[in-house]
Order: sequence, then C-alpha cells, then structure tokens
Amino acid sequence: ALKDVLQLQKLLDDRDENLQTQRDHLEQLQFRSWLLHWALFLFFKFPIDEPEEDSDGAAATGEYPDAKGMPNYLLSQMIEFFFARKHIDAIQTNCPWLLRYLVAASVISYRRQRKFKHKLTMVVQQEHYQYRDPLTR
Repeated sequence: ALKDVLQLQKLLDDRDENLQTQRDHLEQLQFRSWLLHWALFLFFKFPIDEPEEDSDGAAATGEYPDAKGMPNYLLSQMIEFFFARKHIDAIQTNCPWLLRYLVAASVISYRRQRKFKHKLTMVVQQEHYQYRDPLTR
C-alpha cells in the first residue's frame, strides 16, 4: 500500500508539469489533498499482523521492518511524506486540520525527527490564525 501511495504521488508530481489554467491548479490541489487524506489510513491503520503483498502477489521481504517496528517506521514515513514541499503547501492551503495528525505523529514517534521539529513549529504557528485544536495549540 505504501508503494501505491508513493506511485500516486509520483503521478501527481508528473502531472504538475502540464498544468496551464487556474482550474488545473485547483484540481491538482484537490487531488493532492485527497492523497494526503487517503494516506492517513495507511499510516495509522496499517495491518501489522499480515505481511504486505506486492502487486505480483509475493510477500514483500527485507524492505520493511518486522511487525514490532512497523508503527514507528510508518510514523517516520508519514512525517517525511507530509513534509514534502507540495504536500505541506496543500495542507496549509486546503486542509489545515491534517496538521493535528502530523503533530501527533511527531509526538508519538520514537524517532522524533529533529529536522522537522522546527519546521513543524513554524507551520503550526503560521496556521494558528486559521486552525486550532488541542494538539496544535
């Protein structure tokens, strides 16, 4: 599933080059927002007990950590995925409520990625006027 989300991200990024009208840009922003929402299910509800199968039907081995390390791995992947420049722009423009999931992931992740901590603080402060909840205060 993670490979599929990354493939969708690549398709959206490739599509960026062909945008010409304002409507195309708005549609692209909406697609990116949907991708971020759908990705939440992957990052927070990943089936840890069962090995993920490739599109060929073979179980993926070696690429991912074992079941015990999978939640922390996915949270780290989520933080990196959401902090991609185009994704953070989409969050700030179209769906600031996703900041709560980003804050929660950075708080509960064992590998608190220091490189994103300062950036996350700046984004939350910047969006404070538009969106606030107990996690982003």
